[in-house]
Order: sequence, then C-alpha cells, then structure tokens
Amino acid sequence: MSTTIDPAWQPAKLNVTMLLIRHSDSTILNSVALPFYLNVEELAGATENAALYPNPATDETNLYFNLGQSEPVNISLMNMAGNKIYEHVLPQCPEGRHKVALPVASFPAGIYIVNLSVAGMHKSIKLLVNR
Repeated sequence: MSTTIDPAWQPAKLNVTMLLIRHSDSTILNSVALPFYLNVEELAGATENAALYPNPATDETNLYFNLGQSEPVNISLMNMAGNKIYEHVLPQCPEGRHKVALPVASFPAGIYIVNLSVAGMHKSIKLLVNR
C-alpha cells in the first residue's frame, strides 16, 4: 500500500497511530502512536542508504549508515507493541561510513523495528530476530 502525502503538509509533524482491535466486539486492545513515519521514499543523507546485516539476526546485527557531515545520531529498537527496548545515542558522530553493533541476544524471537534518526530525517527498518 502506498500513500502520497500532500506537499502542503508538514511531514515532521505527522504521527502514525496503530490500534489493535478485537474484531468480534470492536474492543480496542492496545494502541501506540509513533512520532515518525514507517516508510518514506524521499529520504536524503544518512538515512537513505542505511542497512542492517545480518537480518535475520540471532545474537547481534549491525546498522550501517553514511554521514556527509558530523551529526548527532539516535538509534532505537522498538518491539511490535511500540515499546522502546534499546537506545543508542551518538551525541556527535563524525563524517563518513559507520557500523554500529546492536545486541539482540537477549531479545525474544520476533519482529522489531530499528529506527535511525539523523538531522531530522528518520528511517525505520524491520529486523527479524531468530532463536
């Protein structure tokens, strides 16, 4: 599914809200609001070429990204319930290619979202953890 965002909107102020609803009686079982977009095609800079390897992972995965200039970097992992379970902040990451190891050995098997934030740009990558 693809949606085009109206150019008049301010993407930095958009949120994604997810609801888990029981179909039989329409009860809302859980909800989460995410202050970033899950998929944006027109990303620039560091987030454009970010990648995880290995993926699927068992003990550790590496996040690769490139910076054109020195920038603060925030990396977080979220479970599918929307809970932040890991965060790594680099207050001033130098220009160049980077590899950041993300420990996943203690995480249960499942799907997680790795979020990379650099200079107001965000990229979310699906990570599969196997046991």
